[in-house]
Amino acid sequence: DGIIIIDQGLRIAYINPEAQKIYNKLGHIGDLAGLPFSAALFTHKEAADRILKGEITSIEIEQNDNSYLIKFEGAVNHATNGLFMIIEDLSDIKNKEREIVYKDAAVREMHHRIKNNLQIIISILNLQIIRSQCEETKKALLDNVMRINSISIIHEALMTSDFNQDHSLKELLSNIIVGTQGDINL
Repeated sequence: DGIIIIDQGLRIAYINPEAQKIYNKLGHIGDLAGLPFSAALFTHKEAADRILKGEITSIEIEQNDNSYLIKFEGAVNHATNGLFMIIEDLSDIKNKEREIVYKDAAVREMHHRIKNNLQIIISILNLQIIRSQCEETKKALLDNVMRINSISIIHEALMTSDFNQDHSLKELLSNIIVGTQGDINL
């Protein structure tokens, strides 16, 4: 983490190397030591008074795929003790959050497509059942409809967010029985 110490006169008294690297990434060239406190706030300079009053205890800065959280310690007592700024690099966390959101959307889309495809197959088989004249063919097609519907119900159970390893087999079988009986179209 980066550390910046602001003295009682609201000047930057110390900046550790990590904080300097962060500020360089954010576009500040040169040493921050000796500059006014507001120089460390970049686009949040107008928040300086609120920070010193303790109304704002942290700010987040995002720029060029980099995210940083700046926490302020001792703001209310800055006139006697100075102010400490702790800069935490959130870039990896933010990137991982974006990746998780993207992957979650992809999984939801795949689930939706699988569900639709299974329903299309069931509909096609049901049309074949209606058109078929042979009772043996109707029975074979109906068996396939029930199998695919069972797959669909199991897929749905596995994809729901409330599914866990304690999911009752009895409950799942009950859903399959109820779900397959609704598709009988002889």
